Amino acid sequence: MPRIKRMPFYFFMLDVQKKHAERGQRYSLKEMPEIAGPLWTGMSKEDKKPYEERAKAHNASQSSASSSGYNIKTCHGIDYTEIQKEQRQVASEQQQMKRGVSEMISKAILSKKIATMSFFVIHINYFCEYKGSEGEQKFDAAELAILEFSLADGIGREEMELENSPVPGWFNGS
Repeated sequence: MPRIKRMPFYFFMLDVQKKHAERGQRYSLKEMPEIAGPLWTGMSKEDKKPYEERAKAHNASQSSASSSGYNIKTCHGIDYTEIQKEQRQVASEQQQMKRGVSEMISKAILSKKIATMSFFVIHINYFCEYKGSEGEQKFDAAELAILEFSLADGIGREEMELENSPVPGWFNGS
């Protein structure tokens, strides 16, 4: 539903329309300004106050809804605020990881151990992604490749496993 700012008169028209409907007289909202207009003009500020409060509450809820992304969903029914939150989280984690790697390399350079330092490249392809029994994200692995290298020795150990095979023993410490 579009977010439309409503004036107090709108809520007054709805009440007048409802009262007429209770008496069996049905009018469209398009006809209501002509019917409710003269009544509204003759009302005191005090009589208009409840309608002003309803309009203010409605408009406040509409503006907070639009600023929070409420009710704006993808074609899959996922709220855009959740997607944006997830994207910010991923970006933050990537920045944190980049800072960690940069710091680790800087320390290795300063300690003159960069040439012998081992680096690991891990590549994973998976068949499918699903939610576990407790809602955690799980993957069925299809391919796992691990490569160790250093600047001094080049490529060291490498391993590639297919279809749910376990992680190589040399990598997990066994």
